[in-house]
Amino acid sequence: MKKVCVAIPLHLFKSYLATLIVVSGNWKGAAPVPESNLEALEERLKGDEKDDFLRFLRRMLCWLPEERASAKELLFDPWLMRGLFK
Repeated sequence: MKKVCVAIPLHLFKSYLATLIVVSGNWKGAAPVPESNLEALEERLKGDEKDDFLRFLRRMLCWLPEERASAKELLFDPWLMRGLFK
């Protein structure tokens, strides 16, 4: 099953997992996990434009800040710049 969000690093997952599970091993609360992925959610774009858009989103959706693109980097992303200089 492919998730919408990018993979969470293991060390972050382990520390976060402790906040979700009680000693008995049961979940503290139900949190539904969507069955869809980014590709399935975006229905209007096609081809290269869709690929560029999904790459743009993935640059934003990084768990670790040092892996995440800065606002300035995203501002000049090819997907946002597409069509500006024709």
